[in-house]
Amino acid sequence: MAFGISAVGAQITINIPGIKKIKKPNITTEPDSNVRDTTTTTTTTTTTTNGNGNSSTNWWVDYQIGEIDKYKQRLTDWNPANQVFPNPQSNDDYISLAFSKKARTSWLADKKVSPDARLDAALDGLKDVLTRRLPEYTINPKSFTNRNAAEEKMMLAQLSDIPGIKVFKIGFNQASWLIDKNDLGIPKARYKHGLVYGRNPASEDPFCRVWYVNVVQEYAGGGTYGATEARYIEREFIACPAGQ
Repeated sequence: MAFGISAVGAQITINIPGIKKIKKPNITTEPDSNVRDTTTTTTTTTTTTNGNGNSSTNWWVDYQIGEIDKYKQRLTDWNPANQVFPNPQSNDDYISLAFSKKARTSWLADKKVSPDARLDAALDGLKDVLTRRLPEYTINPKSFTNRNAAEEKMMLAQLSDIPGIKVFKIGFNQASWLIDKNDLGIPKARYKHGLVYGRNPASEDPFCRVWYVNVVQEYAGGGTYGATEARYIEREFIACPAGQ
């Protein structure tokens, strides 16, 4: 999902990945919404030393500590005046893991890894850096200003697992449909990039989220399209509005 978020002296760019059955589109930068590609990587390394040069018998823990340390450095070096906010380049959600003890417990159980004091310390250190830097990551009020009540209702239905969500902004980055075509120029679907900016009251942290939800119509042939669907893409942490 791609669009821009900025504050006074800050410019943020966000990627919206491709929707189901649709290749990620090539999107040009819009005046009030920059677009970036955010990739995640899956690494199967057998490294036995962590980012601090220390070693242990658990290569997975060492690897995670090394990656967390790299991400902390990227956050520390981030310049919001001319750089996009650095999200983790990993399939592991380090931001959620930094803020949520519950998420850590579930993560380790899923990986079948015992709790590790060094790993906890690395995530706690990341939490400190995020707490300092995330307030600088703010939403651009000029982005996602296009509205459609019926489609917004579909978007919110995709977030029904967040009881009591407090919505500060909802809308689309396009007033009209974007067309996704195959290599022969035949339409495959049309879609719009949607955003919900709000707060989950059950969060263990003080920050808001942007949830990216596309609305999509599959091509039905003969110049027609099928019914509108909302498709959840991803979410990001972001600063809440002042006073919220």
